[in-house]
Amino acid sequence: MVSVTTLWADERVYYPLHLAPYTPAYYFEHGKRHPEFRTKLEKALRLVERAVEQAIQFRAVVADCFYGEDEGLKMGLRRLGAGYVLAP
Repeated sequence: MVSVTTLWADERVYYPLHLAPYTPAYYFEHGKRHPEFRTKLEKALRLVERAVEQAIQFRAVVADCFYGEDEGLKMGLRRLGAGYVLAP
């Protein structure tokens, strides 16, 4: 199973918060056009939105280069006022 996750961490604790299973487009009858299909990037942004809605305090979103190359994700994080560190 592939998933997108959020976690909260500090110098003492590493705690998972949310998990969103990811289903590749080829599993859906109409691929990316299927109404339930979401990219990993869309799922990641939704998880950050959930954290903001739940008033979970955080300083930054940290993610690997797959996420760091996406302008839509960056714009969504800026819209939320979320700091981020995304690998290029």
